[in-house]
Amino acid sequence: MHSVKEVFKVAGVPVQFDEHHLSEVQNMASEEILDKILDSMRKSKVAIIGKIHTPMEYKGELASYDMRLRRKLDLFANVVHVNSLPGYKTRHNNLDLVIIREQTEGEYSSLEHESAKGVIECMKIITRAKSQRIAKFAFDFATKKGRSKVTAVHKANIMKLGDGLFLRCCEEVSELYPKIKFDTMIIDNCCMQVCELSFGSGDKFLKQSRSGAWQGSRWVSQVRTRDMGGYSTTSDFVKSVIDHLYPHYGI
Repeated sequence: MHSVKEVFKVAGVPVQFDEHHLSEVQNMASEEILDKILDSMRKSKVAIIGKIHTPMEYKGELASYDMRLRRKLDLFANVVHVNSLPGYKTRHNNLDLVIIREQTEGEYSSLEHESAKGVIECMKIITRAKSQRIAKFAFDFATKKGRSKVTAVHKANIMKLGDGLFLRCCEEVSELYPKIKFDTMIIDNCCMQVCELSFGSGDKFLKQSRSGAWQGSRWVSQVRTRDMGGYSTTSDFVKSVIDHLYPHYGI
């Protein structure tokens, strides 16, 4: 958050931050804090959320604060855009795909119990209403972003009722979008194909023509954090951004 606030301050962005701290690791999490955060988010209608660590250990509550936050605000769609950055070459280039995931039910139902000693039962809840909603979201997203295809990834070959319902809902919704191509894929096959495509055996599937590569991208060539193959800190990168955009700032 410090990095975001620093760039906003230098750029003169007219935003006032209402900052709250929520951490299950630093004992800074409670229902009272969560309610204050929810009130602030509902009031401002926008939020920047940092990393909220979710402990692996069971401490009496199955749903983490991160999951409770999603449910209370009904943040049902998790959207991840996997996109290669112009000007920065990696092992896998020309990637451009969007993963949309329902994150309030299914594996995120948080319903588990020990039915007998050493026997754990996990409930995976799938509903028609939420399956149709996430499917419609995906097709609307594809329409607005100019995407030509939606693929429903599932495990209906094993979970015939649960994922079977999800798959049928996707098929029903797809009929409302005749201009968008629709197909289905079992999750195992999907993971294998993504790996193959990433290693270059199927570039045509992911390649898109793009223009207007970010001019001036070379300025970050020597300032890279560890996730980009470098050794710089986040603060180093932020300073580089500021120095590039506002070279006379702080002088």
